[in-house]
Amino acid sequence: MSISGVNNQQPTINYDQVIRRIVIALLLASAVIVGFVLDVGDSKLAKFSGINSLRALRFLSRLLLLSAPVAAIVGITLGNLVLRSSKLAIDIINLLRIAQWAPFLIAWTLAFALTLEPGQRPGWLTWLWLSTYCAVAVGLRVAYEYLLVRQFDDVGWKAAIKQIVRPAIIQGLFIALLLDMFVLARLWNPFLGMGVGYSVSIVLAAVTLLLNWVAGETFQSNALKWGRSAVKAFEKENFASLVGPSLIVLLCFFLWLVTAPFLFTISPSTIFDSLSALLGTHEFYNDVSVSSRELVGGMLISGSLAGIVIFLRQRFSIASRASDPLLQASQLAPIALLPNLQILSGLFTSQWSVLCVATFTFYPFLSAFTGYSRVGAAPRIALATSEALPYTCAAFVLGETWNATAGLGFMMTVAAATYDVNKGMAGFVVLMLLFAAMHITLHCLAKTMWSKNAQAVPRSETEIV
Repeated sequence: MSISGVNNQQPTINYDQVIRRIVIALLLASAVIVGFVLDVGDSKLAKFSGINSLRALRFLSRLLLLSAPVAAIVGITLGNLVLRSSKLAIDIINLLRIAQWAPFLIAWTLAFALTLEPGQRPGWLTWLWLSTYCAVAVGLRVAYEYLLVRQFDDVGWKAAIKQIVRPAIIQGLFIALLLDMFVLARLWNPFLGMGVGYSVSIVLAAVTLLLNWVAGETFQSNALKWGRSAVKAFEKENFASLVGPSLIVLLCFFLWLVTAPFLFTISPSTIFDSLSALLGTHEFYNDVSVSSRELVGGMLISGSLAGIVIFLRQRFSIASRASDPLLQASQLAPIALLPNLQILSGLFTSQWSVLCVATFTFYPFLSAFTGYSRVGAAPRIALATSEALPYTCAAFVLGETWNATAGLGFMMTVAAATYDVNKGMAGFVVLMLLFAAMHITLHCLAKTMWSKNAQAVPRSETEIV
């Protein structure tokens, strides 16, 4: 009982929130220690996990810490500037849906010139290029997610930042992981000793699960929360939605055309010449055919597996509960296992790239299909496929970089290795055009099917009569 109206109750401590903050601090401290403090060569931990694994994790942690904070600031700042105009915000969202992946795909044309294993050229130049590239790639993703939430979810900037922190970190880990596997390819090669994929995949699975736990999210809630904004954006799409992004692309192309003679060693004219030469060769069409078969084969495998998972989760509640942590962990960890899967399965050439595509696209396809719950089955498949497309392109480019004799990714890698940057850029242009064409086509098909389904459903009692 209180005396004289004074409330003697003490404020309660939210221990769950305290534990979550401690976990965040421990994750950040671990990344700093592994990335900048730990001496890999003298570490006792190296005897347990392997020195190559620690080197790969150090690269991953360092690159993420050097790029993610800058990417977040740039992406959110860009988003706030764009939000001053609702029309511009929608145009930028439609543009970034495709353009956010351009930095990753263009990197393979410059990789051998700028991204060398530390020690082969001055370290500051290597890390400057790596961190800048990663910051740009992640920053565009942050801007896209931030604009999508603010424009279509009607939340304030603080709530939007909280909502995009987790996907921004995951995207940073994804980009850093792919660069890790490319720059330090010798460490990841299982044919040269024990591969590092097992150790790194365990770490990535644990980090992903902890990030989701701290955010209080599950696979289902993550997908539905993202889908809430994505469906609203999809509902507002029409053919006029292509006008704004197209004008922005033309403006950027014009600026590049004007400034190329003064700032760049390559220009639209030199790339066009290389592209014209490529179009006149049978080898180019064979490369496109090979990559297309890998894309379709991998998507069919991942889509079939996703369909089985969806069926089990919908029919059996225990399957839904049991599979949720496994699905969360499958976002990044299986990608790190790919080198070890290569030596175990004995896959080579096109079969290997198909496996890469299937591994990369399983989670984004399943997540997008779950998120588009308000859309009919056929449109959901088309939209989920469009969301998985950039991962598909990233997969066969990386797969062909490791082990291939043909394909667009192989052609771009060979051009980069021989310092034929114009040819590599021509391959990048073709890849981006194919990606954009497939993405737009799938969205148009989904819009058409969704509109017909919506018209078929009576909206009022007068329509029934």
